[in-house]
Amino acid sequence: MKANETIGTFAYDGLIIDGKHSLDVKSITITVEKDKTFARGTLIGSDGKIFAGTEGQTPDCILTDEVVGTGAATVVTAYKSGNFNKGALIVASDYTLKDADIENMRKVGLFVESVAD
Repeated sequence: MKANETIGTFAYDGLIIDGKHSLDVKSITITVEKDKTFARGTLIGSDGKIFAGTEGQTPDCILTDEVVGTGAATVVTAYKSGNFNKGALIVASDYTLKDADIENMRKVGLFVESVAD
């Protein structure tokens, strides 16, 4: 590898706001339906499913990368802490994050702010 060789690129997507809070990752196991995709920034609940605010489900982590479903359990990486843009988070299509959800996210180290583009 040459010192001036490009080895990768990165496009800013607005998910991570800043380094005010430590950005840490963990491995999780999730099952995504075959041919369904969970995008980077998807909020995963304590039950390993996309967060939908269902009873007993609490926010747990945020996917670091896109996951294309196979229908089988898959190990992926997810942010377990950091400072995130509320507008870039993805939850179930029929759900909107509530203030209580954001408070529960703080309890596990996921800090959320609204950011103007």
